[in-house]
Amino acid sequence: MKLTGQVALITGAGRNIGKAIAKLFATEGAKIAVAEMHEGRGQAVVDEINKAGQEAMLVLCDVAKSAEVKEMVKKVAAKFGAIDILVNNAALTDHANILDSTEEEFDKVIEVSLKGP
Repeated sequence: MKLTGQVALITGAGRNIGKAIAKLFATEGAKIAVAEMHEGRGQAVVDEINKAGQEAMLVLCDVAKSAEVKEMVKKVAAKFGAIDILVNNAALTDHANILDSTEEEFDKVIEVSLKGP
């Protein structure tokens, strides 16, 4: 197990690539912090990892908000002691044509994709 003893914090880990990374890193021995805006999606991944015998926690966080990011880091460090691996995977898309997006929707995509990491 290549990641035994490591702690991985993965943003946007509630589905798609983030979920796959979380599950893979867990099978390699890492403790996983699933950072997600959507509690249900994030908790489902945590439950799946824990059920498989690995260790994971959920941290609700909007990576576009620095105060929430700071709190996320504190929570993960408090539970697991450190963060060894960070995967900035969070992204936001509604699969809409840019011409059909509102300014607020566009701003949120930019905040998450550029400010988040």
